[in-house]
Amino acid sequence: MKAVPWIALCIGVISLVISLVTSARDNIKMRSIEIVDRGGKIRATLAMTEKGPGLRLYDENGKNRINLAVDKQGPTLCLFDKDENIRANTFATDDGPMFSLFDENGKVRIGLGMVTDTPAIGLSDESGNIRANLVATQSGARLGLFDENGKHRLALTITQDGPMLKMIDANGNPRASLTADDNGTMLYLLDENGEQSAGLSSTKDGQGFVLLDKGGNTLASLTANKEGPVLRLLSENDRPRVELVVTKEGSGLNLFDQDGKNRVNLIENQFGPILSILDKNGNTLGVLFSTKDGAALRLLDKNDNILTELTATKEGPQIKLLDKSGNLRVGVIVTNNGSGLSLFDNNGKLIWSAP
Repeated sequence: MKAVPWIALCIGVISLVISLVTSARDNIKMRSIEIVDRGGKIRATLAMTEKGPGLRLYDENGKNRINLAVDKQGPTLCLFDKDENIRANTFATDDGPMFSLFDENGKVRIGLGMVTDTPAIGLSDESGNIRANLVATQSGARLGLFDENGKHRLALTITQDGPMLKMIDANGNPRASLTADDNGTMLYLLDENGEQSAGLSSTKDGQGFVLLDKGGNTLASLTANKEGPVLRLLSENDRPRVELVVTKEGSGLNLFDQDGKNRVNLIENQFGPILSILDKNGNTLGVLFSTKDGAALRLLDKNDNILTELTATKEGPQIKLLDKSGNLRVGVIVTNNGSGLSLFDNNGKLIWSAP
């Protein structure tokens, strides 16, 4: 009979607990919760701080290994090693999410983020200096490499026009640029002021190489196409002075004056070498050539009329003097049998000879 009141009390307590647990109208409010293992060590805490709610998880040695928190900037998740050094974290803000990996010294070594819908990856060295980053935008992708001082030294971009590679010196000046588009490939070398000093190109029409002065004027160029290679040397005012050409028909050398006028031509073809001297108006004044029959020198007037011709063959040398109409007026010949001099009138008729 005495046990009845205790039984009734137990039944009442159980009913109260069940009512508290199952009732949707009741809440349990507290500032923090601690979860312990069988040995009484704290393994997890859930608490409200001044910045916001946070969850912490601990290992069997009581070391904090995981933090999950939410503040006014957004949620943050941190992972720690056995020495409670942060090794990874990720957070999300209004600008976008970010993920970072840390080394054992707490230096960020890898960062991955998304800012205003633009993804980016960054790699850092043991001092925390950024050494590489990769960004992808709507216009294309960009890769940057940095030296130990954080100086941007190499940039690789890819756009709808094609890839471009830039190499940069320690002062931030670009020194080399390589591009590739539908027209071909271009390599530019730049001086310490960022001005182009050399260029190499390869297109469907052929290849080319140029050297420039500090004013951007071409000093030398070498091109190669289906016709053959061409080497040009120019003065500082961008005027040609020397040109060397090689084609399937032969080779040629052209010399120009300070005004860029062609004054000397030397060509070599199937008939032999030919040297031409020109005036400033491009008129040929003299021609020296060599064939299988011998060598010859011709002097001409501005109208291309031959006035003097000197030939040397196996029979011997000959000299011819002509008037502007092309009529022979004087002839000199030297052979193994002797020499001779002939004079002609303006109609080309012989008027005197010796012997």
